[in-house]
Amino acid sequence: MWLFAAITISPRAPIRAVRNVCSASVQMRTAPSIADAPVESLTAGTAVQVINSLPNTAGYEWSLIQGGATGGYVPAASICL
Repeated sequence: MWLFAAITISPRAPIRAVRNVCSASVQMRTAPSIADAPVESLTAGTAVQVINSLPNTAGYEWSLIQGGATGGYVPAASICL
């Protein structure tokens, strides 16, 4: 059995922007890869704070976000500008 904990975001982490999820549904994950465990499922219109964006090892851009008390990674394309 695998146990994964949600990522804790430091209150001192710089918040870049508040955005909305624009995909119908997206899995927030523990790391920037679809192979990593989902933390939470987010639906379109969910407000999130974008902390950082970065490419993963496969070259896809992922955003580190915080939604409420939970933080994690989602594909950058799932966040509306």
